[in-house]
Amino acid sequence: MGARGIQPKAKTPVGEAKEPEKPSWLTGEASKRWDVIIPQLVAIKTVQEQDANVLARYCVMWEQWQDCQVILTTEGMTYELELKGQGTICKERPEVAIAKGLAADMLRIENAFGMTASSRKKLASEQQPDKKQSPLERLRALTMTG
Repeated sequence: MGARGIQPKAKTPVGEAKEPEKPSWLTGEASKRWDVIIPQLVAIKTVQEQDANVLARYCVMWEQWQDCQVILTTEGMTYELELKGQGTICKERPEVAIAKGLAADMLRIENAFGMTASSRKKLASEQQPDKKQSPLERLRALTMTG
């Protein structure tokens, strides 16, 4: 069919899950987050060695998001600003916007790696065997890849 026709649904490439090496510069809470998520991603087979950089960025964002949450918990979501001759106004803390941005960025990465319920469900449905294949063909496909 032409360029405007129905395009076949792309299958998620499934390779062998391999634990990426933790970057040496990853420290603190970011390093701890790495230690938590990498075994989980290996277990669900959504991570490979070349994913180290994006997952390191995710871990750094996680640490920054936590830092924002600590500030918001202790200082509150707003602060008062004194305007010369106009009184006091209430403003949203900058950490609110920073935390929202980090949360949105992290969610995109979480969805890409099957770290949310809906993304795991989508990945599982993409990995379902082709219903048009006979049981023998499915068995052959499993033995050739496994």
